[in-house]
Amino acid sequence: MTTDTLQQAHEALNEGDLATAQNLYEDLMKSSSVPLEIAAALGGLGVIAYHHSNYESAVDYYTRSLALYRQQHNPAKVAGMLINLGAVALQQGFYDQALGYLEESITISRAENDLFKMALGFNLMGGIVSRQGDLESARRYATEAIQVYRQLGQDEQLAATLGNLAITLLALGEHQAAAQHLDESIQLARQLNEPHLLASSLAKMGQVALNQKDYPAARSYLEESLTLRQKVDDRRHIIDSLSLLVLAVLDDEQQSRDYLKDALQYALEVDADSAKLESVMSAAYFYAKMGQRERAAELASIVENHPAMPDFMRPLYIQPLVAQFNLNIQPAPSTDLQPVIQTLLNAL
Repeated sequence: MTTDTLQQAHEALNEGDLATAQNLYEDLMKSSSVPLEIAAALGGLGVIAYHHSNYESAVDYYTRSLALYRQQHNPAKVAGMLINLGAVALQQGFYDQALGYLEESITISRAENDLFKMALGFNLMGGIVSRQGDLESARRYATEAIQVYRQLGQDEQLAATLGNLAITLLALGEHQAAAQHLDESIQLARQLNEPHLLASSLAKMGQVALNQKDYPAARSYLEESLTLRQKVDDRRHIIDSLSLLVLAVLDDEQQSRDYLKDALQYALEVDADSAKLESVMSAAYFYAKMGQRERAAELASIVENHPAMPDFMRPLYIQPLVAQFNLNIQPAPSTDLQPVIQTLLNAL
């Protein structure tokens, strides 16, 4: 009976019926005494918490699941759960911790000759080192993962990694190559009918268009991305789409203000400093456009000096902001972002 419940829960999760999946996993937690079933249920609950950007709960579920898989000497599941924990740490901005999880996962996967999980690890490693400013290593990790995914015919993971590589290339100034990778990523995502993946690739193509100053195209990509993310209630990444839309419509004060208010409101509710920084960065652009250069410089300084700021934000957003509006960014202590965002909201 519990095996049937677990299968039903996994099916509901894969179909996006998170409420049903959560109920089934919780029922299984109460009824099963089989360690591997409990570990699988905990992992499923972690995925749901991650989807809702409830990262503290996701870490708790994943850590408990990992402990059970270690006790059961199941290296494949251990490697997978370490990848999940690495993904959460990445979103939280805990980059060194994320690297530790992923390095262990890759070591296990290599010993097990599990190419798929090795590629998952490489992809996430690329995301981390790009945030730490090592863009050439990020390119290498993503390229290695892409080769494996093509070899294995894993189109969903291929599309995601093409998108990640595109952002690295964009930060390196290779705009045409970034757009080519995203064209393939978007095409694959549409074929797979995968809304999370399609929304991510569209948002990244919006970033390319922004950097090329093609604001109508950027707005089109980002609005489609936002619609998809709202449909699946992907709050962490709704902030991404909204924050970029602020930049795409800066010439329309009311529209950019509306997008900014929505981004800031979501940012208050999400447990991820990286997402909060995106909303504060868009506020810096908004105030710079409104002629409030000192306020814009203050906000940009908060972003620039925050430990969770991805290094690739410098060439993509901070340096263009400084150059366009002649801002003077000063060193500043790390700042709690929650009151900054609340103050911004109150002022809007």
